[in-house]
Amino acid sequence: MCGRFAMPWDPDELADRLGVDTNEDARSVVPPYNIAPGATIAVIRRTADGGSLLAGARWNLIPAWSDTDRLPYPTFNARVETAADRPTFRDAARHGRILIPMLGYYEWVFLFNCLLRF
Repeated sequence: MCGRFAMPWDPDELADRLGVDTNEDARSVVPPYNIAPGATIAVIRRTADGGSLLAGARWNLIPAWSDTDRLPYPTFNARVETAADRPTFRDAARHGRILIPMLGYYEWVFLFNCLLRF
C-alpha cells in the first residue's frame, strides 16, 4: 500500500473526538503530515477489559520470532492475499488488530512516474 501517510491531529483532541482513553505514549506523538515507517504513531487498540485506547506504537512490524528489530526487508506493508500464510505476518494477521487514524497516504511510485512524464 503506502510508504508514507498523514495524521495531522493532536492525540488528545483525537482521543476526545473518538471517545477513547489515551496513554502517555500517544500524548507524546507529534502530528505530522509525512509519517515514515519506524516513526511513533497514535493507534487505537483494545484494552484487556474490552475498551479502546489511543496508544503510541512504532509503525513497523517486528515478528515475534525475530531476534532483532532490523529485518532485511520492510515489514510495514503486507499483501492481503498472502498475509495469513507468510511467516512474517501470519501471527499478527490472526491475532493483532489496531486502527490507524490517518488523513491520507502517499504513493511515491505513482507520484515519481507522473513527475518523470512531466
